[in-house]
Amino acid sequence: VLAKPTESKFLQMRLSLEIESQLLFMFHRVPLRQYRKCHAWFQSRHLCTMEQQELLPDLIRYVCGAFHPSKAMISDQTRIPRWQMFGFWLKIAESNNTLKWQCEQA
Repeated sequence: VLAKPTESKFLQMRLSLEIESQLLFMFHRVPLRQYRKCHAWFQSRHLCTMEQQELLPDLIRYVCGAFHPSKAMISDQTRIPRWQMFGFWLKIAESNNTLKWQCEQA
């Protein structure tokens, strides 16, 4: 059972449709030069309280397991890379050791 990867539909369960669609918008449409503004907006909208920050491991699992960019998107140097999103989310989780550990395990 543990050798079988988790299906992407289960990784999406805790994330609302709004969060998922905004993440996909950020990955597909937001240029790299505007990512800070977009991250600040996303954080103020979805990650401003400690209860909302508990979604960080789920966000990381979603981006790792359910979001698969195309080769064209990976080679495009003007889009936000996934590792940059992870760094942003890990920086948010630094103040809470338990949350940081959960994010690193995700």
